Amino acid sequence: MRSLFRSLGLIALAALGLAQAADAAVLAPVNPNATAGAKQLYTYLQNLGGQGILSGQLSMLNEATNDTTTHERYQLSKNGGKMPAIYASNFGDWPMDYQDSIIRTIKHKWTKSGGKLVVMLCWHTVQPDAPEDSGYAAMSRFSSTSPYPAAKIDSILKPGTALNLEHMKRLTVAGRYLKSLDSAGIPVIWRPYHENNGAFFWWGQQPRFKELWQQMYGYYTDSLKLNNLLWTYSMCWFGEGDRWIDSLYPGHKYVDILGADIYAGSYGQDYQPWIYGTLLSKAEGRPIGITENGTMPDVAKLKYTQPKWAFFCTWWGYEVDTMWKNAYYHPGGYTLQNSDALYASVYGDPYTITRDEIDFGIAPDSHVFLSTGVSPTGSGRVTVSPDSNGRYSKGQPLVLTAVPADGWVFTGWQGDTSGTVNPLALTLNFDKSIRAGFAAQKGTNLLLNGKFSDSLTGWGFSAWETGAAATAVVEGADSALHVNVTGTGPDPWGIQLTQGLLLDSGTTYSLSYDVHGAAKAVLTCAVGESSGKYRKLFSQTDTLASAAVRTVTGTFVDTLPSSSALRLEFSIGAQKGDIYLDNIKVARISGSDLPSGIAASAFRSGGLGANLRGALLTWNVPTALTTAATLRVLDAQGRELSRSPVAAGTRSGSVELAGQGLRLVVLESAQGSMRAVVPALR
Repeated sequence: MRSLFRSLGLIALAALGLAQAADAAVLAPVNPNATAGAKQLYTYLQNLGGQGILSGQLSMLNEATNDTTTHERYQLSKNGGKMPAIYASNFGDWPMDYQDSIIRTIKHKWTKSGGKLVVMLCWHTVQPDAPEDSGYAAMSRFSSTSPYPAAKIDSILKPGTALNLEHMKRLTVAGRYLKSLDSAGIPVIWRPYHENNGAFFWWGQQPRFKELWQQMYGYYTDSLKLNNLLWTYSMCWFGEGDRWIDSLYPGHKYVDILGADIYAGSYGQDYQPWIYGTLLSKAEGRPIGITENGTMPDVAKLKYTQPKWAFFCTWWGYEVDTMWKNAYYHPGGYTLQNSDALYASVYGDPYTITRDEIDFGIAPDSHVFLSTGVSPTGSGRVTVSPDSNGRYSKGQPLVLTAVPADGWVFTGWQGDTSGTVNPLALTLNFDKSIRAGFAAQKGTNLLLNGKFSDSLTGWGFSAWETGAAATAVVEGADSALHVNVTGTGPDPWGIQLTQGLLLDSGTTYSLSYDVHGAAKAVLTCAVGESSGKYRKLFSQTDTLASAAVRTVTGTFVDTLPSSSALRLEFSIGAQKGDIYLDNIKVARISGSDLPSGIAASAFRSGGLGANLRGALLTWNVPTALTTAATLRVLDAQGRELSRSPVAAGTRSGSVELAGQGLRLVVLESAQGSMRAVVPALR
């Protein structure tokens, strides 16, 4: 079901901008001429949400046409002999005869399964001004400090230029293979230009990325008549507050599925709620998937916390332990990504769908789903009443309450609703992702787990550059983080400790941390962009002169665009030795006690208590009102049931009401308004 809606479906208050919602039909593929197989698969992915998650495995290169590929055979030995539901592979960055093998393998598997197979293909392609067999280096920007020139993108998009003709030729070659699958009646989850929000592929973060996508879509759909494709827009893992999806998304006219590539356990990535919530809101009913993963998701947890993921797909090589390792990604030796215990858990969970369990005729789930979260992480929590692990019957009335942590104030709702009413009453007729936004008071630590009292929760730790090697362990009575650097690479940022930050432009912040370690150990601390140009707001490098603990302090002003995703990073890959970090803090020190515009919503966010027993509604506030006020009670349709004056100095009162059920109670005065919801007879 679509989550695109015109209302929250309950309280029709003009102040909240709400109207009655209407059911929407299952979405059709964006290509109006989509094949019957593509339509069937697309309906299946939509109906599946909340009932199960498709398992997937990527196998590529020139694997022979047979019943199982090398990677699948290894996986089968660990998951109880179950074949993954999705066979995925990859076009580009190697000789074209490999593509022939991929197509033969897909056709063989499709025939053997009787069509009970889901196929996903992505497209790595080298820069049009590089030879086709240049390999990965010619498609990525790892070896360059500057992005692929925007002028070259302009040329690719301009018909008749040398770059345009070369790019279209390569599109044609890949299109012929896809046409072969189309002719065989095989639908494909087609994933071109993936991880476009990253800074590492030539198409990444390009101002005209939308046009690049639309160029391919138009050529494949209108000229080559490829009707078996489900167009899948997949990002790489992104930090909290990252808004690349808004500037790069090609539009609903060109996208069927949205996804994210998540290498949990690597480089500080994880299956964070903001990734799920952002994609769910942006998709507006379209399926969402984990288009690549390293470590598989914890399905036993995910089926309750993030139930609308339609599939996951383990990238090639990440299903193994000792049979594959790569010096670039794993310089210190291979790190086990998927243990035998995790395989048993994931594939043993009934929620995980394997190839033999594919049922294209599955009926849509009669339930609707609610995903809640907070922004920034650790700034508060959201309670839901009644709480049913995010799974509800359609039409279920709910009350959401934003509860700020110490030092934070509620600022409003984000995602599939907005406004500052708290508690918030709504009727869940559609899948929704709703987050509570909070703002920090001056002096509040913006970092999660700055004292490492909860191990490395909230932090990302990576030692990924060639030659770099380190271990990070939280130890000692004061929970300090101990990093033992045993191998260094050419750059200090080869080993890093990071955490995302949400800051306000033009605001001044303080930074402090305690550090000690081996003499001559080198530590660089910086605050800046987490992708793109990696511009810095603050950077300081220290060489530790002794093992004595010292406190480092500094200040900086956020001068970067508000759309920039920021992070705090400690780079420690320049010198071998031991480093200890503790008491890390970033706090706002400029501006009023609350950021601009927060004071009124803070008053609105709470303080009013209400209770309904029979026909008597009682209410109270924490402190006596300093001015006269008006108490209004409204029903679920926004109709006023009662209005009564409240004198200054009053702290509580009561009013007789007819009937039972949901009530919105509003106390208005010159100070602002406070609201409470009485969800049912108590």
